[in-house]
Amino acid sequence: MNKFLTKSSPKFQYKNRGSLAGMGFGGGVGDLTNTDFPSPDATMSGLVAFLTWRTTYLTKQLSWSNMMLIPMYWFKALVFGRDISRF
Repeated sequence: MNKFLTKSSPKFQYKNRGSLAGMGFGGGVGDLTNTDFPSPDATMSGLVAFLTWRTTYLTKQLSWSNMMLIPMYWFKALVFGRDISRF
């Protein structure tokens, strides 16, 4: 009965977007090989991968307030170090 009342959803298709990882300040790795993008296959490391990761992270935020606060938190961590206190 249910299949007559509702439309079937489209079949799931996975799209590989690549892999990025930030590793400390100024370091990172990226693997964009075997992606579904029409861009050329590439791997990256170091500062380029780090900046790509940070840019991607910022553009994926859902609210403008997060887009403004996150760079402020990054700057605070750069100047004062990470907060490792426990309450």
